[in-house]
Amino acid sequence: MIGVRAANRQRVVDLLRERGPMTQAALARAAGLSPATVSSIARELRADGWLEPAAGPRAALTLSRRAGAALGIDFGHSHVRVAVADLGHTVLAEAQEALDVDQDAADGVARAAAMARRLLAEAGVEAGLVTGVGVGVPAPLRRDRGEVGDSAILPGWIGARPGELIRDALGLEARVDNDANLGALAELVWGAGRGCSELVYVKAGSGRG
Repeated sequence: MIGVRAANRQRVVDLLRERGPMTQAALARAAGLSPATVSSIARELRADGWLEPAAGPRAALTLSRRAGAALGIDFGHSHVRVAVADLGHTVLAEAQEALDVDQDAADGVARAAAMARRLLAEAGVEAGLVTGVGVGVPAPLRRDRGEVGDSAILPGWIGARPGELIRDALGLEARVDNDANLGALAELVWGAGRGCSELVYVKAGSGRG
């Protein structure tokens, strides 16, 4: 029974990570558990500091900062944007700075790392609570090596491995992908594509993805 209890508890936490704030009734339906089981698990998680009431009038629950935080870094043609969010999908701090597209990858990553450290301090989040870093780049990636491929938008990044550079700069594991792929994923999980089995996402800016 201990294994079943732990699995049910993890299911509730995973749902809150994936979907953001939810009521206990919604959690019970989504997890396929009885309302009494979810109520008991919610009491345990609140006592352990993992849950807190979500902002707003609904009696919803959300993951607390103790559950962890995430960093997002978006490199563009002329900017870098960094955000800190808790695992309940609330953005705690965010900033954007101009970035010379002709800079090489090391310069861009150094700028992003400095912004990340500043924003973590502003949000009051210890680096040890960061579960990972998501990084978007407007260029193709060689997935087998994590390298930036031929790119007219980020010519100084060709052959660079941004995931390794971020890890070295911040001491945190990073997942890197093309920005259009990440935009499509965001729409599928949280936006207009929720519940869809097929989705087309078009990003039009300095380039098209």
